[in-house]
Amino acid sequence: MITAEVSLYPQKTTNASQIISSSLNSLGQLNLKTNVGSISTKLQGRGGLERLKKSV
Repeated sequence: MITAEVSLYPQKTTNASQIISSSLNSLGQLNLKTNVGSISTKLQGRGGLERLKKSV
């Protein structure tokens, strides 16, 4: 099982919310359990390491 915590801080943009939402949608396609917090997202799942590597 993999557990990871990720954060995204868009720089020099006026569309930060849209960028973050798009990133969360992409993470949702990895079939990992996600727990979205105020400054980071925790990911957890089995066999997710390879899927996570491919998405980065």
